[in-house]
Amino acid sequence: MKIFIWLFLGWLVYKFFVFLSKDDSNTNEFSSKDRELNATSSKLEKAKELLDKSFYAEADCLFFDEKDQLIKKYYSLKQKYILGFFNDNFPSFEGDNEKASAISNFSPAFLLTARAGTGKTSSIFLKISLLIEKYSASKNDMLVLTFNKNDYKNKLFDFFSDTEYLSIDENSTTLRGEIVKSKGERYIADFLFLHGIKYQYEKGYIWNGRVYKPDFTIYAIDKMIILEHWGIDENDKKSISPSFEITWEEYKSQMDRKRDFWKNKNKYIFIETSIKDMFSGQTHFNSI
Repeated sequence: MKIFIWLFLGWLVYKFFVFLSKDDSNTNEFSSKDRELNATSSKLEKAKELLDKSFYAEADCLFFDEKDQLIKKYYSLKQKYILGFFNDNFPSFEGDNEKASAISNFSPAFLLTARAGTGKTSSIFLKISLLIEKYSASKNDMLVLTFNKNDYKNKLFDFFSDTEYLSIDENSTTLRGEIVKSKGERYIADFLFLHGIKYQYEKGYIWNGRVYKPDFTIYAIDKMIILEHWGIDENDKKSISPSFEITWEEYKSQMDRKRDFWKNKNKYIFIETSIKDMFSGQTHFNSI
């Protein structure tokens, strides 16, 4: 009987210490989370103090090695200051959280993709303004490339009036940075790029011993799609551009020969568009 009592007491003592151990573990776990939350809060408060003093670079430095979740919280905080800076200095600027989010990013390499006219050039201008005013950046340390014409380009000239400038027609430059031959080809390239469709512009094919380059080779799952964008309306002989070095009839003959070339190529699907499809604008053209 005494042995049973001692065993029972030993079991109670064991359970008691197990309970204490679990309680201590939970306490440590909560303490760890509390410390992490406090550290996050403290860092964001410190960043706010620096941003209040316009010490943007110093505030960014606090988060260079942090986790994505904390960096996102910092970007959210920083956006408010960026919007305030733009609204104070550029009254015509309409507050836009997406632009502010892009501009607040301190990554050494950052890719921003968007359709034409959505504000990419203005974002470049505003980023430059912020770097100069809040980061004490020097114009002499910057290289800026733009590929279009608008009011923000004139503002860029004000900043970089003594620098070399390269101008490329906005109608011929795709979102992927390619130089194409027409606005219609740009519409096609941008549509494919924005929808993540793999393509190659003017890939070469051998035709009667010569290199033939259709406008687009599009890579589908089991076949390749050849897309030709014609520069004329085949039902309107006046539709050919004066810049073309051939007549409407000669261009139409080339179209027919290219159609025949792809007719019996089983591994390829041939599709076509023309300038006629562009008359109602890019939105309509993209829906074709």
